[in-house]
Amino acid sequence: MQIPQGSAISSDCRDLLTKLLQHDPGKRIDYEEFFQHPFLDLEHYPTPETYQKAVDLIKQAIQYDSQGFHVEALSHYCDALRFFVPLVAGNYLT
Repeated sequence: MQIPQGSAISSDCRDLLTKLLQHDPGKRIDYEEFFQHPFLDLEHYPTPETYQKAVDLIKQAIQYDSQGFHVEALSHYCDALRFFVPLVAGNYLT
């Protein structure tokens, strides 16, 4: 199986498709691996708890920032964005 060159898909998407489209069932991605694949990113899928997770991460980031732990703060800000972006993109905050 080959994905056409120049296809506008991410490397994670390409990886998942390649693993799904194996002729030999023994070489295909299994159930557990499928739902843990980075392309699906189910950890950050919008749920009722997602907004609160993002807010909690921002609060922790602010604490780290105020204490001068800028690397840790940046990490928490980035993690919060991973929760906020799907919420905003899916209009879940309206």
